[in-house]
Amino acid sequence: MGRDRAKANGKRAKSVSGDTTSSDCGARLQDLSLEKISFMQEESTRKGERFQQLATIDEQRYQHMRSHHQSVLDIEQEKMKIMRERHEMDTKKEDERIMSIDLDNCAPSCVHYMNHGRRRN
Repeated sequence: MGRDRAKANGKRAKSVSGDTTSSDCGARLQDLSLEKISFMQEESTRKGERFQQLATIDEQRYQHMRSHHQSVLDIEQEKMKIMRERHEMDTKKEDERIMSIDLDNCAPSCVHYMNHGRRRN
């Protein structure tokens, strides 16, 4: 029996050391899992911050573009106003020129045309 007892004691020793090794591996896997979860949470937080920064940059860019478009619109409206005023001035000058023509020195057909134009204005 001495030999059987020695074998049994050896098996028990291997079994106990095997349990220790497997429990060490289990503990290590649990630690790695916790580290992975922690890392994923930190990465999620960083992604959220980056998305917030991108949203802020997009909002600033949108406001800048909107301001630029409003400036262009204001310039175009001022341009149209100036063009209308210029057209009105040109029309008024042309009317004054027509009204200042001396009809006594013109041909009869020209007189008829000018009188018709004066009545229209």
